[in-house]
Parts: sequence; structure tokens; C-alpha cells
Amino acid sequence: MNKYILIGGYYGAGNLGDEAILQCILKDIRAQNNSTSFIVTSWNPEQTATQFNVEAIHWKDIAALLEASKRADMIILGGGGLLQDYWGIKPDTYLRRASMDITTYASLPLLAKIMNIPCMIYAMGLGPLQSDLALEHTRLAFDRSLVATLRDQASLELLEKTGFIKNAQQTIQVTADPVFTLTTSQEDEKNVARFLYKRDIDDHTDLIALSLRFWDQTSSLDNWLPRIAEELNRYLAEHENSQLILLPFQSDPNNPYTDDLAILKHLYQFLSNTWRVHLIEQSISPQFAQTLLQKCDVVVGMRLHSLILAINTGTPVIALPYDPKVASLMKEAGVEEYSCQSISPQPEELTKLIDRAIKNRADLKKKLQTFASQKKALALENVNLAINTLNQSQRTPITFAQDFAFQTLLQLEKVDEEQEQAQVKNEATLQRIHQLEAQSAQLAEIQSSKFWKLAKLYYRIAQDSPLKFLYQFLTVVRYEGFTPALKKSYQGVVKRLQLKQKTTFKVSYVDESSIDATQVLQQVIRNLNDRKLKGIFVVTSAFPFDEFYNQRVINLAKFLSAENWGVIFVAWRWSKDEKMLGIGQEVYKNIFQIPVDMFLENQIEMSGVVAEKKYFVVQFPHPEFFTSALSLAKYNFKIVYEIIDEWEEFHKVGQAIWFNKNIEQAVVLNANVLTAVSKPLIEKFSSIRKDIHLLPNGYDPALLGKQNRAIAKRNSKNTQLQIGYFGHLTESWFDWDFLFSVLEQIKTENLDLHFHLIGYGEPNLADKFKQYQNHLTFHGRVQPADLWKYAQNWDAALICFKSNVLSEAVDPLKIYEYGFFGLPVIVKGISHLNSFSYVNVIQTEAQFIDAARQIQNQPNSALGSKKELDLILESSTWKQRFSELLRLLEKEQWISF
Repeated sequence: MNKYILIGGYYGAGNLGDEAILQCILKDIRAQNNSTSFIVTSWNPEQTATQFNVEAIHWKDIAALLEASKRADMIILGGGGLLQDYWGIKPDTYLRRASMDITTYASLPLLAKIMNIPCMIYAMGLGPLQSDLALEHTRLAFDRSLVATLRDQASLELLEKTGFIKNAQQTIQVTADPVFTLTTSQEDEKNVARFLYKRDIDDHTDLIALSLRFWDQTSSLDNWLPRIAEELNRYLAEHENSQLILLPFQSDPNNPYTDDLAILKHLYQFLSNTWRVHLIEQSISPQFAQTLLQKCDVVVGMRLHSLILAINTGTPVIALPYDPKVASLMKEAGVEEYSCQSISPQPEELTKLIDRAIKNRADLKKKLQTFASQKKALALENVNLAINTLNQSQRTPITFAQDFAFQTLLQLEKVDEEQEQAQVKNEATLQRIHQLEAQSAQLAEIQSSKFWKLAKLYYRIAQDSPLKFLYQFLTVVRYEGFTPALKKSYQGVVKRLQLKQKTTFKVSYVDESSIDATQVLQQVIRNLNDRKLKGIFVVTSAFPFDEFYNQRVINLAKFLSAENWGVIFVAWRWSKDEKMLGIGQEVYKNIFQIPVDMFLENQIEMSGVVAEKKYFVVQFPHPEFFTSALSLAKYNFKIVYEIIDEWEEFHKVGQAIWFNKNIEQAVVLNANVLTAVSKPLIEKFSSIRKDIHLLPNGYDPALLGKQNRAIAKRNSKNTQLQIGYFGHLTESWFDWDFLFSVLEQIKTENLDLHFHLIGYGEPNLADKFKQYQNHLTFHGRVQPADLWKYAQNWDAALICFKSNVLSEAVDPLKIYEYGFFGLPVIVKGISHLNSFSYVNVIQTEAQFIDAARQIQNQPNSALGSKKELDLILESSTWKQRFSELLRLLEKEQWISF
């Protein structure tokens, strides 16, 4: 009977080194036992199945993975550097789609343990393991494996540091990378000969191959890439007989972190003598690459397998050691003196190494061939151990406990195979996808423009300086006249003085030039650590904290404060030049404010938070917050993404200029808990995640005045119908054309109706306002606590949004506040609000007129059932909404074995 091996590694991602690993594992095992069948996990199952004549399943298809384990007689994990924590670790994601790096690959030893079949870790390269958590979970992977081989001595030493102790049944030994057994054919020789001939490269040319990858862990790309270009330009200028081949080992246009081709194209822009530079852009096989490197005089490589393929052929190598595994290989081969000190070479360092390698190539060739021969023998030891383990394996029927474990996993994951495989292939591997360089350049261009400077000045006048009062005063003068403006200004000053008297926490501006941002964040963390709190939330906000500002994130922070949670309130600002009240200060009980720049630049300090329960709440998916989420996950913060808006559509109408679709999808994939304010937003991401919880917006009765419940008189039957609106009035989504069209129809039909608009962000429509002044009053901005003064005189409320994807996804706060005041609502542009008993959703002007007349003629029935309205309002307070969020966080169960 054929036996099955389930193999897992970084396959199907277009990485030439990992494809070579899989090819060699399959080739070497088949050479000893050609009756073995293979199931391979891959990021591109169709390609892997065709290329290697195996059965292939997607890495994130948990159902398929579990089914494969039922047929497997043995599981192999390897090889390559799979167990490392460059991008962090999420220990609660074993056998879940949200797994990353260590938990993704260590899920296979766990699965073998559940199924009671042997697991072999095959020629693994370990590290780096930067956290105690990573060390612990790496040790667990080896604890669960019957056989483990490591590709170098350094990996064994790191394994020992994890605390791993081999038991009597286990086999652990150092062997070698499987790629040391890679062989080439005459056909490969012919293909390479054609390649060189087309580029006029003959045997007399000194040919240098270069392999680079993206890297920013030790030095930014802008620092090291120009250095390498400078060295290569110097060498090519001094050696006219030399030519350069740029060889990408992975091409992935969706992910800058794994796109070697993009890096080499970037390098190409810095190079001189480009007629002697040859960039390979097409996909090539490991055999072609190895044959091509055999024709080279020297190989300069960052990628480990660029060096291994060169060593296989005896071609001199020079290493750019971005990772300890590269330095370890060079030391083992006895050629560590041909390593640069770093990926950012000193002047003439690289050129001198190339000169020396070409000068000594005959001696180096012998040395490397001897080393390659030794490594090949060791690599074949992996095969012997795998075959022996497979032969001793005895598959047993599935037990009740195993089946129960599978059903539990499937229930947790809610896998939808058909809808998710295509999405996960592109999205789940993007652990740190972002295009921050391009976005930063775009932002810099915008901020340097005249428009941006004028807009920024406008914003500061209108919102952030004492002149804002003048701005608001003139706005009301423009629409209502001087006397009403004077009266409202006086009322506003009185109200602000009253609010200031109510505020417990006094905040102030600080001189940022005299403070240390790191120390500020450290002090905030110490203050929270010293208190007896339930835990810590880090929340991200598009604006500074203001306890009287009615926004979801501020209401969340105030709720958490009342529930005895600590809050670090990360407030957005576009630059450090923008002053902010309350930096590092307690702006509300247990709420401390930090500007976004201080937070981003000092995230390592978050490791000092000692609370057992720690959450990072993202309410807008800025690329910086995605990378923050990955960083904070290292410190055991759970990631909560609240999908509160259709950010992609905002971006299309000129808002959210920072938005990147891939980033938002990556946030969705990596979040521990997901909520959305509306069903359309849940549906948008349903192909990626099925566990998105509906958690709409709400309202605060205390902010509106509890005594103002159902204050609207609604006496329109015998008087003029008063319809009001409060909120944002930007023409990006408020449908001004529809409103004016309705006003025209009101004039035509002589309908006695008057609109009241409260809000901000309105376009310059003074002439239009005057034209309809008998039916329209603009009241400007009003504090939430004062809304009742206007609403008490209204008969109905209005939401008038443009009908598009953006508006359909909205869950407006005002819908609950209108209900609180006892106002029936006419809604255009948000169809899902028709579930509210007091809402009438319309599409046309005629429908609006009909709805208005119905409210006027039947004012007592316009609100629908009082009982139903009471139930809606009771369940829609911010306290109820956020209590549900805490329940979700507490309910989230993390599976472990």
C-alpha cells in the first residue's frame, strides 16, 4: 500500500530557493522509494501540483489540511528558515488562517501530535528568535517531532537556547540544506548558452551575478542600496571586460518585502554602464539559475540559496550578510573573509572583495567543491532518516478525540473553501505588506503643494486657533445675519465656560522642544502600570481627545475609563508642527494622550506595559497602524479592527489619502477580533473573514441630556412641517443637489415645509441659501449637548446622502440620536436603515414629499411602535455597544494543545 507524506514549507510563493528545497526533497525521496505519494502545502496549489507532480493544498485551507492529515503516514516540515520571528508571533493562531510564520509552520508538528503520526523537521535553519515567546514555541515544535535535522551548527546551538531537551525516542542531528543535492542537465546547459549568446556574453567576459532582496531590519533601503550601486559602478568603470547579471530569487509585485525584482530595478536606476548590466525579469528554474551561476566568475549574494547554488558549482561567492544564516554558511565553507561587514559596504570594500575572489578563483573553486561534496552527503542523510521514519509509521483509525478536535477547529475557523482560497493566496502571506515609501512620497508631495499649505492654514483658522470663533461667527453672519450670529456667539462662549467648569482634568500645551518623546511615553506607561486596572487599551483616533466631542473612539475611551480600563489615546496629527493639548497628560480618568508620531517612533516602549489584558484598537487602517499592530502583537497585544467606514470609497472621493487596499485587507486578516458598524461592511470582507461581528454605532443619553428623551413636540398637523439635520455637510457625500431639487418641488407644490441644517464642512452655497431662505435655515455648528434646543421644535429629521457604496456602508450616529429625541426620519442613500421602525427610506424627490406629508398628516404614528423604539434605544447606547465589544474580547477562545 502506498504511503503518504504531508510536506509543508514556504512553497508556491515564487521563491526560487524554497522551490529548490521542495524539488530536492521530492527528488531524493523518490530516488529511494518511488511508490511514496505526496501532499504539499502551498501558497499556489495549482502551480505546485503541476510543477512537481504532487497533490497540493493551500496553506490556509484548514479543512483541506485536516483532511490531508487523516491520510498522511508522516508529516515533514521543511526545509529553510521557517521558524523565525522577524514579523512577530501570534501564539493563539495555531491551525488558524490568522497564523504567521512560527505558528503557521509549527502547526504541522502540532497536527502530527493530534493525529499521532511521526513528524520530521527537515534540514531546518533556525532564527532569529528575538522573543521568549518565539523561543518557547520553537521548542514546542521540536518537542512534537520524532525526527529533526538542522542545516547548520548555529541552528542547533539556537535550538539548545530554547530549552529543548531531546527524549529517548527522538533523533536530532545536524545535516545540510537539501539544495546541496540539486543537479542540472544538458538541457539546462543549452538554455543558459542561448541566454548568454543573446546578450553577447562570451567565455572571455568576467561575469558577476548579483542577488539582492528587500531588507530594512538593520538598515533602511535608502542607505544600503545606493552604497552597493556605488561599489558596482566603481568596479565596472575600472574593469571594462566585466559584466553584471541581476538575478532575482523572488518576484512578487503585490508585496515589496518579497519582491527582489523591484529592488533590482531600483538598483538599476543608480547604475552606470547599463549596457553591461543584464536584469533577468522572467521566471527561471533552480536548475537554470545554478547553471547560469556556474558560468559566472563570482556571485555576490544576499539570498542564502544564491550562495548555495554557486557553491554547488564551485563559483566564488561574496556574501552580503543580512541574516545570521548567511554569515553561518560562509563560516562553514571557510570563506568568511569574503563576507562584507554588512549589507551596506564601506567604500571599496565590495570592489576589493570581487577583485580578490576573481584573482583566487581557482583555489576558491577547489575549496568550495570540497565543501559542496561534504554538504551533499550530509543532505542525503535527511532522506535516509525520512525513509526510515516513514517505514516505521503505522496509521491508525481516527479516534473520537481526534475527530472532535477537527470539528472544533473547523467551527472556530468557519472555513469557506471556494470563496477564500483565491483571496488567501494573495493576502495571507503578506505579513508586512505596505507601500510606505510610495505613500510617504505622495504625502510629501501633497504637503509641499500650495493647495495643502492653504488648506492647512484654513484648518488652523477654522478649527485650531482662537480665530476659529471669528470664522464661526462670520459663517453664521453669511447665512443668517449679524444679530443671530452675535446671539449664537454669546451662547457658545457661555456654553464653553460651563463645559470647562465641568471638566475634571486640566490639560495644557507643552513645549515639545524641551521634552523627550520616549520619556513621555515611558511615564504614561508607568502611570498606568501603577494603577489597579482591568487592562490596557491602545486606541487610535483621527483627532485629539475631547470629552464633549461625539465620536465613536472618544465614546469608547470614556466607556473604558468608566469600566476601570487604562487607555493610551493615540491622536493623529499630520506633522510635529501641529500643537496638541494634553501630550502625555491624563486628559480624562485613566486616559492618557500621545500624538501619533511619538507613539510610532517609540513603539518598543510598549513592551513595558505589564497588564495581562492588552488590546490595540484600530479604527482607521492607516499603513502605519498595520505595522504597529504587527509590532504590538510581539508584546502580546490582541489586535481589534473596528471597520467603521468604507475607507476605499472615502479614498475615491479625495478623503483618506493614505488608504491602501492591500493594507486594509492585511489588517482584516491579522486582527484577533473584527467588528463592523454595518452589514454592507461585513459583506465586503466576507470572502476574507467569516468572523466579523456586527457592532453598530450608538449614542450617549448623558451627552444629549437624559431629560431630553422624546423632547420633539411634533405638532406639525396644523403648522409648518419642521425637518432638521445635524452632522457633516461635505458635498463628497451630502446630496445637496437632491435637497435643492426637493426645495424646488416644495415651492412648486406650495408645501409648507422648512429645513434646519446644523453642521460643518458645507460648500459655499450662500446664494442658494438666500434663494430658499423661506424654506431653509442654516444654524452652523452646535455642541451635542445643545442639539435638544433645536430638535424640540422639529417634526422629523433628515439624512440626505448621495446614493453610492460609501453612503450604503455608513451607520450614522445621528440615526440613534434622532430616535432619542423622538423624531421620525426620512433617509436617502442608506437602504439598510429601513430596519428601524421610525425610518422611511426614500430614493426620489416625489417619495420624499410623500413621506413628509405622511408625517404631517399622521404625526402620532410616524415613529412606529413605542415599544419597538424603546428596545432600539435601550440596545443602542454606547455603553451597550462597548459592553458587547468587551464580551467579544472575553469570549474569544484560543485553542491550544
